[in-house]
Amino acid sequence: MSCLISSSLDQLLDKTFPYISLPELQAVPMAILKSHPNVPAQYLQRLAAAQDLYQSCPIEVKRQIWQLDPKLFRDCVHPLLEEYMVDEELSASAREIVDENRTTPKKR
Repeated sequence: MSCLISSSLDQLLDKTFPYISLPELQAVPMAILKSHPNVPAQYLQRLAAAQDLYQSCPIEVKRQIWQLDPKLFRDCVHPLLEEYMVDEELSASAREIVDENRTTPKKR
């Protein structure tokens, strides 16, 4: 069944992907991409290569792009980790959690 669904989505993607750069029509191929459990690599590569399209992708599509190109994932996550590391309030909260875990007896 999922093979039939993927096949239908592939056909729809073939017909609609050429219009993905048109803002008025972009929602159609993006919805198909979001619903597709295994987007063909050729589409993921084209999305990854075009920064504006990549930014417009739903997270479900970005996950597939990241599997294909882990560098894009690192580029996306790195600024968030940097922000976390320098945020004093977050650091203090993390220290409190660690301290609580050390002082709380473990239940078995």
